Amino acid sequence: MNRGILILAGGKGSRMGYCQKGELLFNSSTFLDTLIENFKNEKIYISTKKEYCSDKNVNYIYDENINYTPFEAIIHTLEICSEDILFIIGCDMPFMNKEIFIKLLENLKNYNGVILFDNKNLSYPLGALYTKKLLPKLRKMKEEKNYKLQDIFKNNNCLKLSMNELKISEKYFININTPEDYEKYIKRG
Repeated sequence: MNRGILILAGGKGSRMGYCQKGELLFNSSTFLDTLIENFKNEKIYISTKKEYCSDKNVNYIYDENINYTPFEAIIHTLEICSEDILFIIGCDMPFMNKEIFIKLLENLKNYNGVILFDNKNLSYPLGALYTKKLLPKLRKMKEEKNYKLQDIFKNNNCLKLSMNELKISEKYFININTPEDYEKYIKRG
């Protein structure tokens, strides 16, 4: 099955002062450029608003709904992309890397998706694998106005894996949502 990466970059950034978080700097590169470099040689989609697009060499998926939700971006991209499998991450996750993507792919087998959970049993729907086989469930959820990403993986032939068992650190899943997060994880290192 063919695969790709979806970077969600269409949010309002309200907790970050309404800035485009993908353009924040990390090691003298933007978050988006860092992620694109981390996943080079993979087909990359960026779901965003038209006004946020830049000249990056990726496939842009434009958010159709002005009331953007990650759920809508995920369903829209799965419906139109040619790949059967998408590794979906946020543009505010600059520590995410390809090794995690590969570990999840190795475990996908015949499952419809793969999601990780930490030692507190908190699941991570960003940094997870989604397949086109999830589309019927996604359409039903959309009809019911249930946009909770965690619910996608419930009772749907999805694999839930422990970060501890796979020796994956939670640091890769850090989201930079606020100026305080940026100061803590990026500026100070």
